[in-house]
Amino acid sequence: MPATQISYGGRRIGKFPWSPALENFLNTAPPAVGMAFEWRKVVFAIAISLLFVPMVYLGVNTFFPAEPQNTCYPRFIAPPCKEEESACWERQRATDMEMQDCQLAWEQERKRYEGGKYIVIMLISIAASLVMLLRLEKSIVYGLFFGVVITAFTGTLRYIDARSVFGFGLMVALFALIIAFVQRERS
Repeated sequence: MPATQISYGGRRIGKFPWSPALENFLNTAPPAVGMAFEWRKVVFAIAISLLFVPMVYLGVNTFFPAEPQNTCYPRFIAPPCKEEESACWERQRATDMEMQDCQLAWEQERKRYEGGKYIVIMLISIAASLVMLLRLEKSIVYGLFFGVVITAFTGTLRYIDARSVFGFGLMVALFALIIAFVQRERS
């Protein structure tokens, strides 16, 4: 292949042994200014999404009371029974049953607490999704989009054991809003 003079957008970039197809591509005009890729918008969108996720979790953890603690086990420590003491074994069985009831009550309280946190996270995500439907700067909209998706996904993974029916309804509503957003952006 002969070396040819190559120019890009009117500037000469040197002589290179290229194929004719590549030469034609390089000799075409650069893309229009309005169609150029803007890194600033991408950086702004990433910054918004990276700040949105911890902001939601920090806000939820700030305004929720302390997580319920499991205090069932330390108060049930009893001395070991000897084989011939049947009264001691009965006390031990009663203590075990009481400890099991305490554990079940704590697990129910913890699920209720985590379900409440999940509901608040979903409400914040839905509110941010409604803001996304407004006509804002694209970097803000896409930053909120990724922030909402990441927050909803991590919140669902974190609080999946809460099994909140209301939280599930909110997740379905958020899913519908995300579908509406994607459809609007497509058209």
